Amino acid sequence: MRAGPGVDLDAAVAQVLDLLGETSGVTRVGLALPEGAGRRLRFTSSDRDVVSTGPAGGSLDWCHIDAFDDVPLTTVVRTGESVIGGLETLDARFAEFVDKQRCLGVRAVAALPLHIAQTVIGGVVLFYEEQQRFGSHQVALLEVSAVRAAVQVGQAMQHVSVDRGPHLDDAEVVSDDLARFEVEPLPVSVALSRRFARRHLTDWKVDDDVADTAILCLSELVTNVVMHAASRSRIELSRRPDAVRLSVRDHGSTAGTGRAPEPEDDPLSVHGRGLQLVAALADEWGSDTDEGGTTVWCTFSTRRRLSPVGPG
Repeated sequence: MRAGPGVDLDAAVAQVLDLLGETSGVTRVGLALPEGAGRRLRFTSSDRDVVSTGPAGGSLDWCHIDAFDDVPLTTVVRTGESVIGGLETLDARFAEFVDKQRCLGVRAVAALPLHIAQTVIGGVVLFYEEQQRFGSHQVALLEVSAVRAAVQVGQAMQHVSVDRGPHLDDAEVVSDDLARFEVEPLPVSVALSRRFARRHLTDWKVDDDVADTAILCLSELVTNVVMHAASRSRIELSRRPDAVRLSVRDHGSTAGTGRAPEPEDDPLSVHGRGLQLVAALADEWGSDTDEGGTTVWCTFSTRRRLSPVGPG
């Protein structure tokens, strides 16, 4: 998605920032929109100046941030899942971010994705000066506010160039036991891949623990591709009598050159945190590299593991 500056979009975003800023206890609101094939985000916030004015109103002060920065806002845009909590609950996941916010007097944060249909078009983050309980009612109100914000921004973006990203309706059901999904190198692909897998694993009545483990590994593999690949990638999910198997096929950064990609060139090269996690959690895994790229596959047993019975 490319979201360039424009009066209609700026006016819609400014209104969203104003409305969310009226939420009780909120001292600052930020909003981000994917740009540059999803590798960076355009960011603005309620405390940034209006940089120019005209007949239709002000133009917002935007900046660029890395879509893979480890902060709540970029995380919700990548995954499509909210990050909500007090700083003490977020410290283990976002230590550097939390330290900075504590210095600014922030006590709690609510970051939520902006969804249009099944596509994440951006995200918002609210900063609170007081600790929050974030009970079910409060979270529900935040989610409603995010839906309204998404509609408002999405309508304004109809006048902006949009690159269509992957959609769950694009998934191919090859048979009762095999499904495929092609994804673009966009942050939203991680969340969509998780939903694709969840849908089929649920239909196949796979045990929740097995499904959660498989989806976690898939997320790591797709994240590798999203961060490093420059082409579409193929996910395959299959059901076997006593296991489920998933694979992710990238095309490597040297695809089309007539040679196999070097490990450092390939998004799915057998290195890094994603592969370490797969190796630790999968029952079996492996990788195959050729001149077109790399396929990483892993299997997860669906046989119930019985707890050992003690003596007596």
